[in-house]
Amino acid sequence: MKFWLILIAAMLPGALIAPAAWADTQCDRKLVSLAPSLTELAFEAGVGDCLVGVVAWSDFPPEAQELPEIGDAFQFDLEKILSLDTEAVLAWTGGTPRGAVGRMEELGIEAIWVETRTLDDIATALETIGQAAGRSASGQSASKSFQQGLAERRKARRIYPDPVRVFYQVSRQPLYTLGGPHVFSEMARMCGGENVFSGVTQEAFVVDLEAVMAADPEIIIAARENGGGDPLGHWQKLPGISAVAEDHLHAVEATSLVRPSSGALEGIDKLCEMVAEVRKGQ
Repeated sequence: MKFWLILIAAMLPGALIAPAAWADTQCDRKLVSLAPSLTELAFEAGVGDCLVGVVAWSDFPPEAQELPEIGDAFQFDLEKILSLDTEAVLAWTGGTPRGAVGRMEELGIEAIWVETRTLDDIATALETIGQAAGRSASGQSASKSFQQGLAERRKARRIYPDPVRVFYQVSRQPLYTLGGPHVFSEMARMCGGENVFSGVTQEAFVVDLEAVMAADPEIIIAARENGGGDPLGHWQKLPGISAVAEDHLHAVEATSLVRPSSGALEGIDKLCEMVAEVRKGQ
């Protein structure tokens, strides 16, 4: 369970649409976010002030940390959700338990399901969340801004016959990584890279060290975990690691690169810089 929480928490701070810009519009519903990424998207869509509760790990923007917590991304305190006069919950199709949401619906709370498996989904999610709070114009504005930034990066994309092999480490013990359905795989492709486990149909999973070595990554990116410590130490000491990867080990904040929000644009830029550095040495 811990590693799913790390994964869901590990999903990028980005530029926000200031909620104050829409403060004169009353919220249609009191919302509770059931995933950290959806909390961030709500603020980006200009409806952060409509949130009355969030799950643990909702750490961005800073204002989100002041909201009441109603559980983690998998276990919810239903009594607390009801006490907040919640009218709708934002649920993530990639991980929110449907059974738990079904119980909320039975009690009269509307469920708004949001999918963020692709970069284009992020734009749609901003519109959906804005509409859910009765601020369609705000959500559409945030969506348009994201789409413009994404279009610029897609226009600059170059196709390479030999993509740079990238491995992303969510956690060290056990060794947790991301599969093809996760938005990280799409981000890597935009940069002329390839997630070495893009062929796996799970969004996230445990992998053994031998499988990573066999994939021969040219870039290894490791999320910094709570509690400190060097997330790359075991790679630096490992005999037989690719000579290329040894020079391209990157430690990033746990939310960097993998949280599906407008911040994914910044994540793409960071990832493209890493890939470009490998190509310079080829």
